[in-house]
Amino acid sequence: MLSETRRTILKGIGAFGAVSVITNEFDQVSAYETNDHLAQTPPMGWNSWNQFACDISAELIKETADAMVESGMREAGYEYINIDDCWMASERDDDGNLQPHPERFPNGIEGVAEYVHDKGLKLGIYSSAGTRTCQGLPASLGYEEQDARSYAEWGVDYLKYDNCYNQGVDPRDRYAAMGKALRKTDRDIVYSICCWGKYDIYKWGADVGGNLWRTTGDIKPVWNANDSAWYEGIVDIIDLNEPLAQYAGPGHWNDPDMLEVGVEVEGYPGLSDREARAHFSMWAFMAAPLLAGNDIRDMDETTQKILTNEDVIALNQDPAGVQGYRLTVDGKQEVWKKPLANGDVAVALFNRGDSTKTFGTTAEALDLEDSAGNSSGFVVDDLWTKETRFTRGPIKDSVPSHGVTLFRVRQGTPDDAPSAVTFDVDGGSDSIERGETRSVTVSLTNDGRTAVEDIELNLDAPDGWNVSPQSAVTFDNAAPGKSIETSWEVTAPEQIDQGEYEFTLHASYTWDDGAKTASTSTVWELETLPAPPTGETYLSDHEWVDATIGWGSIGLDESVNGNVLTIGEATYEKGIGTHAESEITYWLDGTMSQFVADVGVDDEVTGKGTVRFSIVGDGETLTETDVLTNGDDPVSLSVDVSSVDKLTLVVTDGGDNINYDHADWADAQVLE
Repeated sequence: MLSETRRTILKGIGAFGAVSVITNEFDQVSAYETNDHLAQTPPMGWNSWNQFACDISAELIKETADAMVESGMREAGYEYINIDDCWMASERDDDGNLQPHPERFPNGIEGVAEYVHDKGLKLGIYSSAGTRTCQGLPASLGYEEQDARSYAEWGVDYLKYDNCYNQGVDPRDRYAAMGKALRKTDRDIVYSICCWGKYDIYKWGADVGGNLWRTTGDIKPVWNANDSAWYEGIVDIIDLNEPLAQYAGPGHWNDPDMLEVGVEVEGYPGLSDREARAHFSMWAFMAAPLLAGNDIRDMDETTQKILTNEDVIALNQDPAGVQGYRLTVDGKQEVWKKPLANGDVAVALFNRGDSTKTFGTTAEALDLEDSAGNSSGFVVDDLWTKETRFTRGPIKDSVPSHGVTLFRVRQGTPDDAPSAVTFDVDGGSDSIERGETRSVTVSLTNDGRTAVEDIELNLDAPDGWNVSPQSAVTFDNAAPGKSIETSWEVTAPEQIDQGEYEFTLHASYTWDDGAKTASTSTVWELETLPAPPTGETYLSDHEWVDATIGWGSIGLDESVNGNVLTIGEATYEKGIGTHAESEITYWLDGTMSQFVADVGVDDEVTGKGTVRFSIVGDGETLTETDVLTNGDDPVSLSVDVSSVDKLTLVVTDGGDNINYDHADWADAQVLE
């Protein structure tokens, strides 16, 4: 039942109303008993929301528990099966108790909890520190003790507590109320505060009993989100979470939201395998909770291997509980450091750029050498390739775009570890036209303390590509600190789909006077480009290099809704219909002289929509319009593109959100 104080707080609150009277029951928030005995390492488990949203049921939860055991995830350390929003009925019962949804959970939550526990796992559940959950169902503001008792009686082990319909009540009061209620039960329940990175929660979340707290907005399966998106992408979240390292530790963790590894949701591009490995790596490195969000009942082998990499998980679960942080940043390449409990240091080489780069750090920069600089050397374990290398001090790798290399580094000289060798690739541009031949120079550097011998280099190309060496590919030796260099000619097929193609560089060599052999490899990428346009070309008839759109699908000779292109009552047979935020890039190869178009908001969104058009050449803005709105006359653009290789047509919103921002590039042409 509600306490009288809590009834006072709720006076005047309807399901969606405002607070008229608030009595603060929790003035002594800072004195509140913490909950650090739980979650001594970041929680690991699964949550239903990212893949299933409200499409959940008791059967799904049970099948997921089965899959967590059968896939090896339980053995790898995953233990929580967390039910997110939509598990509850639309109303409380006559006594004010939350009720499970009668169709989704016909036999209640208690039986589901028992099933999950019988699998050696734990059950999590969801509510909100408001009058309603984010999906408009009954939530816990004013019912904290009553709901906490229900969770404990049902056998719940974890509560995710959201921030919707909070009625403007002070967040410390709201979250302290549930923290206190959970501690009053006779059950250990991990307390996950989900307030979307608001209120400086990381400064006081532990004081109200929180074991973890969201540091960002909602995550989606995208590498990075555009500026107008309501959600966050992987790199966006990394940037938001990294500065908060000082607030993480055993019993209290920064939570950059759930994992998107293997998640497939309509309307979002999803992550490549390489991006998924980088995502998982950086969450592990940041001591983040590892809560899988995919359908683990039906995941492919790659997803399963990413989620169960025991060496990467060991970084996440390290008892020191240090959140990794950036050590150095050079453009799009970042070196991260994470001290470990046994004295080892973890290193993440994170390449957020669009091409393979060789970069790294040194043992000295990682504070691994003693004050006099003395060391016998360093052992470097690659946590994804499982290779072990020995280095005299340099710690580097050739890291593909949107990729990460994870190293665990320690002092020592193991008998069976070969010298560390690293590639550097210079292929000129990272793009190539169909049928074009490109020269590629590769250098290999010996970062070890002894010579490597009998070196052989190979470049493996995708089907249809021609690769021919232009210099020697075998070498007698490379002394410590020395490099060797070779080159190939690479020719793209005349007929090939546009896209990125991976080439694999291999090196084999011997060491210890030729008694032992080793090999290593890296990936190098080339993006194939369409032939540039000729003559007077409508861009709606020409293949683009890359395109993104904020909503819907790009229309060729039609609006984004599939109608005739119409701006200010003027109609056009040719052009491109898009929607803010959008970017469409074309390869011109410097062969064209002028770009022309009429631009504006399409008439199909009567009285709505505000956008700005920009034309970008090789990364430099050539011109942009003022903010245009529906009903404005078309604006004619003519831009000199005589030195432009890549032309990008950009549409951004007018500052009021992207709703109804249907934008037309009418009669868009390039001219010789």
